[in-house]
Amino acid sequence: MEIYENTTIYITCPAGKVSGGPELLHQLCSELLRRGLHAFMWYPDAEADKIPQPKVYRKYLVPIAEVLSDRPENIVVLPETMGELYGNLHEIRKVFWWLSVDNYRSSLAQVLLRYSEFYDTLTLVDNLFCFYPDLQMEHWVQSEYARQFVHANHVDDAQVHFVGDYLQSAAHLKELTDGTAHSAARQDIVAYNPKKGLEFTKQLMAAAPDIAWTPIEHMTAEEVHALLARAKCYIDFGNHPGQDRIPREAAAAGCCVITGRRGAAANDIDIPIPASYKFADDASSIPAILDTIRACLHDYAAHTRDFESYRTMIAGQKAKFRRDVAAALPVRCDVPERQHVVLQNGPHTEKLLPALLQSGGIDLVALWIADDADDSITAVQAGDRTIPTIRFSELAFLYQEDRIDAIVLDSADPPKDASRLVAAGIPETIFC
Repeated sequence: MEIYENTTIYITCPAGKVSGGPELLHQLCSELLRRGLHAFMWYPDAEADKIPQPKVYRKYLVPIAEVLSDRPENIVVLPETMGELYGNLHEIRKVFWWLSVDNYRSSLAQVLLRYSEFYDTLTLVDNLFCFYPDLQMEHWVQSEYARQFVHANHVDDAQVHFVGDYLQSAAHLKELTDGTAHSAARQDIVAYNPKKGLEFTKQLMAAAPDIAWTPIEHMTAEEVHALLARAKCYIDFGNHPGQDRIPREAAAAGCCVITGRRGAAANDIDIPIPASYKFADDASSIPAILDTIRACLHDYAAHTRDFESYRTMIAGQKAKFRRDVAAALPVRCDVPERQHVVLQNGPHTEKLLPALLQSGGIDLVALWIADDADDSITAVQAGDRTIPTIRFSELAFLYQEDRIDAIVLDSADPPKDASRLVAAGIPETIFC
C-alpha cells in the first residue's frame, strides 16, 4: 500500500491494553516515525476521562490522534481484534493486521453475539471482519499460521504481506547479540506459562512431582527474564495464536523449548525447533515429553545447541520487521532528510528550544528532563508546538530504536551526563 506526500497513517489500538499485540502496534508507529513518515496511534475506544496509552508504551514516544481523517490518501491499520470498525471506515485505505488468529475468532464470537439478532450472520462476517473483496484493503500476517488462515478464506495472495514483529527486551537482545545466552548458572527448572495449556501441564506435573515446575506469573518483565535466564527448559502446550513472545524470550534467554502442536506451533516456520521437541498434548505423549524434559535437564549443554537456529531467527527479527514494513508500505514521495534531536533541559533551554524548532533540517523529538521530575510533566509547550518529555531510561530506549540522531547536552556537569549516556550504550559521537 503506497505512501504519498499527503498520507497520514493511523495505527489502531485498544485503549489501556498491555500485551504482545498492542506493543507491536506501538512498535509499528515508532518504525514509521523513524522513517520520517506521518503516523499516529489511534485509540477509538478511549474513555474521555482516561489516558488511552498505557504508561509502559510511553517510551515509544508516538503521537496520538483523537480523530481519524477518513480520506482516500490516508491509511488505517486495524488489528484483527478491532475488525468491527471496518464497516465505519469508507474512504480511507485499510490494512487488516492478523497479529493472532485465535483472538480474531474470539472477537468474531463476541460481535456475533451482540449483533446477530439484527443482521444476517454472513453479512456480519464479510462487512465487519474483512473477507469481503475490497481493493482498498490489504492483509498483513504476523505468522505463517495467519497466512494459511487468510489464504483459506480466499483472500487474494496479492493483497497479503508478511509483517512480523521482534523482541523488545534489551536484556534478551544483548544476550542474542553477544552470545551470553548460556553463560548464566543454570538450574533444573522447567518454566511454564499458567495462562496457556494449564490442564495438560497439570498432568505433566502430576506425573513428575520431582521436577521443579515454575510458573511465569505475577512477575515484572525483569523477573520473567531472570527466571528464563536460569531455567533449563520452557514448555508451552497452549494454543499458539501467532509467533508468541514468551517462547522466543525463553529461547533467547537460553532455555530449551518444548511445545505442543497447536496453532502456529504446528508449522516449522513460526516455531522452527526440531520436531523431537514438539508433542501432541494428549496422555499418550506424557512419557515421551517427560523423557525429553529430563534429558534437557540432565545434559543441558548438548540440548541447548538444538535451538541455535531458532535463536538466530529471533536475533534477526528486528531487521526483518523493518524490511517487512518497508515492503508493505513503500514510499512514493520524497521524504525530507531531517535530524532527529533530543534537547536536555538545562540552564540554556529557553534559548536553545526556539532555535532548534526554527531550524529547517531538525526534528526536535523530545525534551530530556530529570528522572526525579514530576511524573505529570509529559510535555512542554513551545509556541504552537507541544514537545514531549522523556526520562533517562526512555532516552536510551529511543536510541536503541534508532529514533535519535543527536542529543544536545545542556548540563551543569556535561562530562558526568556524557559518561552516564555512554554507560547506557549511547555513543559520544551523537552528543552536541
